[in-house]
Amino acid sequence: EQSRTKLLVGLTTAIRSFRQFADIEAQRDALARLNQQLQAAIQAEHEAVRARNEAEQALAAARDSAESEIGRRTNELLETVRSLETFNHMVAHDLRGPLSGVSGLTHLIKRRLESGDIGKIPRWLDLVSSQTERLSAMVGGMLDLSKLARSPVQRRACALDALTREALETVRITSPQAVQGISFEVEVMPTLVVDPVLMRQVLINLIGNAVKFCREVPAPAVKVSAQQEGQR
Repeated sequence: EQSRTKLLVGLTTAIRSFRQFADIEAQRDALARLNQQLQAAIQAEHEAVRARNEAEQALAAARDSAESEIGRRTNELLETVRSLETFNHMVAHDLRGPLSGVSGLTHLIKRRLESGDIGKIPRWLDLVSSQTERLSAMVGGMLDLSKLARSPVQRRACALDALTREALETVRITSPQAVQGISFEVEVMPTLVVDPVLMRQVLINLIGNAVKFCREVPAPAVKVSAQQEGQR
């Protein structure tokens, strides 16, 4: 009886100890799984924090870039407005003279017609015609310039003296009376990488201005040349 009791006590104790050990193992496995889940959650949180930081940095860089681009575009817009104001003043100045001339001549013609004195009217009509042709040429030039401004710049190596001769020929064709009596000289000039269309228009404007302001002087002459200063 005593041995049977000891055996039952020992067996019960062993079973209880095994059950406790099994519970401990199960709890340890559960803790291990929870620890893995916790580590995965911590890693995911770290990834989320890193991603958020990267997103904030990218947003800050994009904001800075946008502010810089807005500033650059604003400056470009202000420069465009200033250029338009300058261009408008120039156009108003260049158009005011011919328009005033046409207006004055028409008033003179009207008064002479009313008085019956028509001796000078044919000459004045010729002047009106020349002034209107000048106005038409100016408007056409402005339209040409506006078209050129919308065209992409196409740069290539161009001999400036050849472009100058082309521009001079254009001035001679478009203003045959204005160039009469004016001598022209085109020196050898360098070859530069430029847009030939835009540069030709620049030369036409320069030569046209030279013709406009020198034809009233004795023995008028227009000379086109270039010189190098450093890298310019």
